[in-house]
Amino acid sequence: VTARLMRDAQVLTVWEGPANIQALELLRLVKEGQGGPESFAQRIEAIVAAAPETLAGAAGAIRAALGDCHQAVAHIRDHPDDASCHGRRLLDLMADTLSAALLLEEAVADFAGGDARKAAIADRFIARRLQPPAHRGLAPIDDPSQRHFDAIIRYEDMPITALSGHLPAA
Repeated sequence: VTARLMRDAQVLTVWEGPANIQALELLRLVKEGQGGPESFAQRIEAIVAAAPETLAGAAGAIRAALGDCHQAVAHIRDHPDDASCHGRRLLDLMADTLSAALLLEEAVADFAGGDARKAAIADRFIARRLQPPAHRGLAPIDDPSQRHFDAIIRYEDMPITALSGHLPAA
């Protein structure tokens, strides 16, 4: 019985599960002098800088999300006692920002060849995860990724003109 109680007591010290363990690790990396947020920002900024003008709306949304990351990190550094309350939200914000940037990086590579499928996917991700919802309820959304769903899932070329007017404004 003592061995089981000791094992259970050690398990209870884990803070709710894997995502929160990642959040604790992120909070460790956010501390001054660790270089974590700076490396993160350099990677994101390099991707955004490489985006062509045609994808400026997506790049602008990612740049804004990176600004939110900077503000969140500054808040956590200024208020270390509150860090554990905000770690999970910071993890989610940084994960979404990096995911959007990596999607943009892939979109840029294909966009140069005249294929807009990955740009449609990046646009959808950004609209769903980084930008506030444009409307609520069940009203239909004009979503180019839905209109070109077959081309996207079959990995068929999707012309850039299919997205004209649908990428977010810079």
